[in-house]
Amino acid sequence: MKEFSALSDQTKIYICCMVVFLICSSYYSYRNYNSMNNQLKIILILLSLGSIFLAYDRFEKNRSFNHLMGNFEMTRGKVLKVFISNKTSLRGGSARNDITYSYLVGSEHYVTKNIENEYIVIPNITPKTNCDYIVIYQKGNPNNSILLLNYPVNSSEDLERYKEIFKDKIPEDAIKQD
Repeated sequence: MKEFSALSDQTKIYICCMVVFLICSSYYSYRNYNSMNNQLKIILILLSLGSIFLAYDRFEKNRSFNHLMGNFEMTRGKVLKVFISNKTSLRGGSARNDITYSYLVGSEHYVTKNIENEYIVIPNITPKTNCDYIVIYQKGNPNNSILLLNYPVNSSEDLERYKEIFKDKIPEDAIKQD
């Protein structure tokens, strides 16, 4: 229950809707099992398995975000590629903006892609690719990271100033809040 209460409101609503769907489809299947044709049985099984997978995926993404927020370090990162979707999907994928970036943690080089979601806002204007930005990553799991486009790093003084701002916790304007 403690894990569930730590989730974002959107994730809680999503998981509750999936649970209600599972309960309703299970009840319908139980009451009408003998009169249902095989195609409907297969469709309900696939939809039930899909809803379980989607709910678990949403839960894990939210949990990894909470781990990042509770135990983070920061470094500088460089934007490699930006996709601005203009809210219509032309490439057959998501209609959300995404950004690919690289950063160093110790001597390890990481390349990560963030897709716009309930925490990450990627503006509809392409950010500058010739300057660095702050990257926050989870201690012990540097692959769990977020590039903060509203914190450009133009000099080492900027980085030190941001370290002082982020010393105790991540500021409210860094991550989109519920």
